[in-house]
Amino acid sequence: METKERCVVLVTGGAGFLGQHIVGLLQERADHVTQIRVLDVTPYKNKLGTKNVIEACSLNGVRRLIYCSSIEVVVGKHNVYYGTEDNTNITRDQHFDVYGSSKVEAEKLVLEANCDKLQTVSLRPSVLYGEGEFRSLGRITNTYLARKLGAYVRFDCQNGMADHVYVGNVAWGFICAEKTLLEKKYGPGVCGSSYFIVDDSPVKSVTDFMDLMLLDIGLKPIRPVLPIWLAVIPLYIMYIILLIVSYVYKANITVGIDSFTSIKRVYIFKYEKAKQCLGYQPIYCYDEAKERTVKFLSSILHGK
Repeated sequence: METKERCVVLVTGGAGFLGQHIVGLLQERADHVTQIRVLDVTPYKNKLGTKNVIEACSLNGVRRLIYCSSIEVVVGKHNVYYGTEDNTNITRDQHFDVYGSSKVEAEKLVLEANCDKLQTVSLRPSVLYGEGEFRSLGRITNTYLARKLGAYVRFDCQNGMADHVYVGNVAWGFICAEKTLLEKKYGPGVCGSSYFIVDDSPVKSVTDFMDLMLLDIGLKPIRPVLPIWLAVIPLYIMYIILLIVSYVYKANITVGIDSFTSIKRVYIFKYEKAKQCLGYQPIYCYDEAKERTVKFLSSILHGK
């Protein structure tokens, strides 16, 4: 869609999982964008880095800032059923890890920076999947167990359920927000607000959702399904060992205990506010999202 204003867009983290998809959709579906700049630097502490970005926007006359937050700003050791921006609150004491806490602080800075000269919004995607994801599905597919034995371990989620959202639809949410702010097609309260971004992917337990993709690439779950404590206890032991070792050598692991304990909980959200205020509507149906994801996972499994 043609618009009067031509602009330059800077995508921080543009070479990352979500960033690559945002850049791609800016090229394909944002006709007003004349130049895309990608910034990827050494990882920084979220709050400090966000503060620097806001200051840079003010100094350079940037008019729109769209921040990528997360549902983790409102989830913790409690269930969320059909969460909206009105019936959920920031959780400060029960975040799964430092990531959630840093997102809370960074989102707060972004929304407070909203003013006549700089319009800001914050998008809160749920659990992402799609091409380029190596945190869950991508990690499982790249294990020795999957590549050599064609199998994967399955944990018991009990009654847990979670929203999953295709990365391409999250990227589209950013394009929708940019166009809405650019064209000033918004009412009072739209700027300086946060929005959940989900889509119409099946709402299932984490492991049931993974099965939809992993079975399609030929992997088989190992039986029986394992209780979560079989993963949690070794992690506790590993943490104790790392704590002792850290006095001599700094070490860390990339998998946290809460990554397992959280799959027993329910995290379901709605995107009506983003639809009404930002014009967001998923552009990829679940079947297409699954097809794209399966193709990506298959390439990992077979080393293509």
